[in-house]
Amino acid sequence: MNRVGRPGTRASAIPAAVRTFLAREPKRLGAVLVALSGGPDSVALLHATAIEAKAAAVSVTACWVDHAIRPEAELAAEREFVVGLCERLGVPLIVEALRRGAVEAAAKAEGGIEAAARRFRYDALERARIASSSDLVLTGHNADDRVETLLMRFCSGSGVAGLRGIPAVAGMIGRPLLGLAKADILAYLDAEGLDYRVDSTNDSDAYLRNRVRHRLVPAAMDVFPSLRASLATVAEKASLDEEALSALADALFGLGDDGARADWLEAGRYDAAPEAVRIRALYSLAMPLFEGAGATRLPWRLVRAAASSARREGVLASGAGVLFSRNGGRIEARQALGPHLSRLSAPAGADRADSGFSLIANGPGSYRIGKGGGCTIYSCGQAPGLRADAFSWPLCVRSRRPGDRLATRGGAKRVDAILSELGLSGASREATPVVEDALGLVAVLASSVGLCDVYRRNDALVGEPVGGYLVVELKGVMYIDAVRR
Repeated sequence: MNRVGRPGTRASAIPAAVRTFLAREPKRLGAVLVALSGGPDSVALLHATAIEAKAAAVSVTACWVDHAIRPEAELAAEREFVVGLCERLGVPLIVEALRRGAVEAAAKAEGGIEAAARRFRYDALERARIASSSDLVLTGHNADDRVETLLMRFCSGSGVAGLRGIPAVAGMIGRPLLGLAKADILAYLDAEGLDYRVDSTNDSDAYLRNRVRHRLVPAAMDVFPSLRASLATVAEKASLDEEALSALADALFGLGDDGARADWLEAGRYDAAPEAVRIRALYSLAMPLFEGAGATRLPWRLVRAAASSARREGVLASGAGVLFSRNGGRIEARQALGPHLSRLSAPAGADRADSGFSLIANGPGSYRIGKGGGCTIYSCGQAPGLRADAFSWPLCVRSRRPGDRLATRGGAKRVDAILSELGLSGASREATPVVEDALGLVAVLASSVGLCDVYRRNDALVGEPVGGYLVVELKGVMYIDAVRR
């Protein structure tokens, strides 16, 4: 499609935004990599950057990522288009092509096709950035993308930090067009007579962002015509608030002997701080516990319960594998590893001498059990499944044992009693696995024998938005199987 029109003020906004970004302080850019999809946003960005970069003495490279999830004919035509565009602009092009099926294979563990494609894309862009010796990767995110993101985060229960929206610069990613509307971009393409391509998946409502773009945004804009400007103001206010509150929270941390920030909060300053600051400090204190252990979300009610606790010593609150405590003059957080999990923490590759089976999973993935069995653990966006914020890694998936109990509405109930209520007996009971984390049993996987799974009760999560689910699937597992990774 070719859109030709006359230049106007909307069209001139694109090169002005790029010019301002390239001259940004405090660091002068020497080289940039433009993420080029072939769509209108990235085409406008590359075109304007290629022009403005000459005056700014900035070198430009482009990168096109083939996710191999669309029809081959469409991808071939898009590749031909981006190659031709870069040749006309005199911009070197790096092509990052994925193996067909790779995104789909990773979708379960990543939380869906969108999330898997996003991770692959940014990994590929980072490789291209390094290969091209670029200072930043530039993407075509615009004000309309920011509206969609803020609406999704608001509807998911995000706090001030999330309502800051999409940052103009984050790490090695820069977004020069973030303050401009889609209409500005289309006006620029019209004025310059620039062609572009449209990704066929943009029409599918199978993806959350597309549903928000096609349904929610038009309805909200119809009621609130100034929604884009209003949400930009919300993001700006949230950024200022988060900056101030985070600084106050950082001031609650103690200092180690070397003068560096310690991994505990100074109780006196903590007690004197407002609850909002204490909550931020507790989040900051606890989150490093989960680095590299998967996407663990700390429940709001858990952290708030700890922040509002009147206890002067001992446990302030615990849940989701985290225990907040006050020890003398320190507020501390640690993983709540119970003795029941510690006994099972042998390497996943070790055979077990006792009957039954068990495996320790440090994150989503596929595990082999015995000679023909397997366990697949993956994230998904919809129930049924275990809430992603209702447990902590590592997880133990194992056979049930005498004395196993699960927290239910009526209190801790024996798993044998739960299975009896489900109508299971004999071999079916022996074949029903359970899932355990640091605080005890998380679930009874009765779906493995054709019934519904039973999950641990967690009052701290009542009313909290769900950020996703974890699914545990077992196939061909025998009760006497040993476990291998």
